[in-house]
Amino acid sequence: MNQMETNIQQHPAFLNCKGKLICQLIGGSNLYGLTNKDSDTDYRGLFIATDKKYITGFDTIESIVQTNEIDSTYYELSRYLKLLRKSNTQVLEILFAPDSAFTYTTDLFKTLQNYRYRLIESDVLKNSLKGYVFSEIRLATGERSGQLGSKRKLAVAEFGFSPKNFVQILRLCKVGIEFFKTGEYMVKVSDTDQAYHDFLMDIKNHPENFTCDQLTKIVNDMFHKLEDAMNNSKINFKFDAELASDIILAARSLYC
Repeated sequence: MNQMETNIQQHPAFLNCKGKLICQLIGGSNLYGLTNKDSDTDYRGLFIATDKKYITGFDTIESIVQTNEIDSTYYELSRYLKLLRKSNTQVLEILFAPDSAFTYTTDLFKTLQNYRYRLIESDVLKNSLKGYVFSEIRLATGERSGQLGSKRKLAVAEFGFSPKNFVQILRLCKVGIEFFKTGEYMVKVSDTDQAYHDFLMDIKNHPENFTCDQLTKIVNDMFHKLEDAMNNSKINFKFDAELASDIILAARSLYC
């Protein structure tokens, strides 16, 4: 057990709900293969609340978030599956992360991985990706600077845009294009396109070589490619709510 697992298991909310850790991984730039000297280490994970007041519904817990030296977000299993049904991109990344990203897994999580294509709603993912791009572009250009962290605000002041947000948009556009063409949700861009990965790293490491208008145009071009991939796709996965319910019941039986 590493230090981060110890930390989450000592968190008051984790102790209060008698949480059981299901999986833990290193997310963010490390997961995407886009780290540089300024990259933080982000942890993600799943847990299940086993205290009777949570099992019976008299109390609820959706996630545990820590923002200290190392940021981390852990989702309670029921909440996680609900977010999967909505095709939340951050929770999809957990389901499709490579084995090398994980610092802790259980048989229960391996079951989730085995059934992952029955836990995707591809039509909902289309709207999720579109909504993300529209929302994120306002952050990338500094239009919604109040929603940015201190480092990104400094970047907007210096370069006229947030390099990290532009990289996120372009990465997700690429992920979406690949998914709707192949059915594979590839969280690591270099696994499918090394040149594109290098381009994203250039934005992160040398933002002074780009302008906000130039990157906005590139985003628009990628978004049109994403729309074309969506419109021409034969991918049609459906979220199996009965399976999701069975997984929760099996987990309750196993841990509670």
